[in-house]
Amino acid sequence: MTQTRKLETIKDLSHRLQCGESTIWRWISQGNFPAPIKIGRLARWNPSEVDRFLKSKATAITRQQETPKRKPRIRRLPRTKTSAKRI
Repeated sequence: MTQTRKLETIKDLSHRLQCGESTIWRWISQGNFPAPIKIGRLARWNPSEVDRFLKSKATAITRQQETPKRKPRIRRLPRTKTSAKRI
């Protein structure tokens, strides 16, 4: 038997993600978060859809962190005639 979960409000998401409601709306407008299900004037989110989205983001971040990073190349300034005499 499958267990059903209730749809989440913006307040629920804000508390769950520990960020402001305006931040979530900004992510949605930028396309960085699932769009809500509109029920009249109400906005609700399917918890399983949000979970799936968060897992995909966590996987992408983990892959990005596992990528080996190159050491920064140190650029040396060319020696000038005056600096060569001091040595």
